[in-house]
Amino acid sequence: MILPDFHFLGVIEMINDEFKQQLYDYHDKGYLHFDFPISDNEKGQLIANLTREKVITHRFLPFISFEMKFKKYQNNPSKLTNKNRKISLPAHHDALIYKAYSLPLASAYEAYVNRKEISEIAIAYRSKKHMSNITGAKEVEDFICNQDRAWIIKGDFKHFFDNISHDVLKKSVKTVLADDYGKDWEKVLYSLINRKTIKRSDITKNLKLAGIVRPFRHGKQRAYVKNLKQLGYLIKQGNLTPSKKENNNGIPQGTAISAILANVSMIFFDESIRNLVLSKHGLYRRYSDDFVIVIPGDYSLEEVKKLKNTVIEQSERNLGLEIEDSKTKLLEYVRDEKNVQEISPRVRASTEFDYLGFSFDGKNVRLRSKGVYKFVYKGRKAINKLVTIERDRYHIQHGTELVVTKVLKYSRHSSKRWRDRSFAEQERYLKRIERERQDKDSSVYGTVHKQAVQMYLSMEEKMPAKSMLAYAIRAQKIFDSTNHPEYEVKVKQQILHQIRKNQLKLGQSRKLFKN
Repeated sequence: MILPDFHFLGVIEMINDEFKQQLYDYHDKGYLHFDFPISDNEKGQLIANLTREKVITHRFLPFISFEMKFKKYQNNPSKLTNKNRKISLPAHHDALIYKAYSLPLASAYEAYVNRKEISEIAIAYRSKKHMSNITGAKEVEDFICNQDRAWIIKGDFKHFFDNISHDVLKKSVKTVLADDYGKDWEKVLYSLINRKTIKRSDITKNLKLAGIVRPFRHGKQRAYVKNLKQLGYLIKQGNLTPSKKENNNGIPQGTAISAILANVSMIFFDESIRNLVLSKHGLYRRYSDDFVIVIPGDYSLEEVKKLKNTVIEQSERNLGLEIEDSKTKLLEYVRDEKNVQEISPRVRASTEFDYLGFSFDGKNVRLRSKGVYKFVYKGRKAINKLVTIERDRYHIQHGTELVVTKVLKYSRHSSKRWRDRSFAEQERYLKRIERERQDKDSSVYGTVHKQAVQMYLSMEEKMPAKSMLAYAIRAQKIFDSTNHPEYEVKVKQQILHQIRKNQLKLGQSRKLFKN
């Protein structure tokens, strides 16, 4: 593909092929919105013709918001809680502009933090630094273990993206961009901090009242309205009512520019805390809304508590971000004792230092328990699904599918036991059997089997990069790369142990229906 020569944005002349290629590689997610998803041909034209002037006059559309439910994993795989996360989707053409503006801003941010010598502070959202949660965790663990004694302050900024100060954000962006900050940037920031939003549930309901019963189509692409003129008419008639953000804080998560804006908003705080911590020969690192400070044990407990309070006060005063004192942990590491203790107003107690998905107890580095429980829970679901299909196939092959009328279930106050299926359970079972009969080429079984094996059952190291074992192997190699003498890494061992349990569960489950 020949890339057109173009210049736009003014932040950095977009003449380098890397920026161009990143824009062309940007993948439209295709979700349903007020405008149609952008085709590759249209994307090329938009990129080639994008100028500062066009952005200044561009009409940004309302965000579409909805709540997504997801499972929150506790320290017990049988105890899951549902949590809602608010999602805000920009229009497709707006999303492309956000992506375009994120590229030069990220480059300007890297140049700024290098000049200020704070490049190592922020770990998240730094593709050019090739940083990850694994390398970030190892750096902190190594720094801790290089001390005879160390104080650890671990905290987070409450509702980080929702509470980013607009004044701080604009000041930070202007500082990073310097002379390249113009009216186009004001328009982009205005579209985010003063965004208008329409709830997805209201759209569907109100469009039906306006006589629009289904989305409009262009080929395979869909949109809620035929064009922007129709959208304007529906808003004018009151069929759609965008709500305007009314406070001075927060940016939406999930746009292509949100992550780099979050890092940019922290430049003054990061520099201030870095200087404060360096004066005590310590280490300060931040991963999005999580931060950690490590101070050598030469300093007294009172000095460390004072430092913690200073960080909390500066965050609230200078950023408008709350760091909850009650949730900010103060830990102590003692090398000779191979121990980490939490220091609370009442007691000292042995604990683990959890950071970026890993836990450290003073002598061992493991995956954080929540991450392992997530693997356990998903593995259990995948294996149960596989066993269900295999059991149904077995009974179909042996002509016993209609004979089986009992089901193995937990009762409320005892272990699993066999009981007769209820009428509803029998109906679901018969429908499932019929679907299995229709799967003559075993495509469904093949997909389920492949996923279960690759993700939760195989111990082969050449697994998909997204598998938990591949992640554990990668983490093990990174932690072992310098072979720190003060701790042992048991990450790979953890996952292999769970895979063995998964294999045992699969074997036992197969025996139940074959015997």
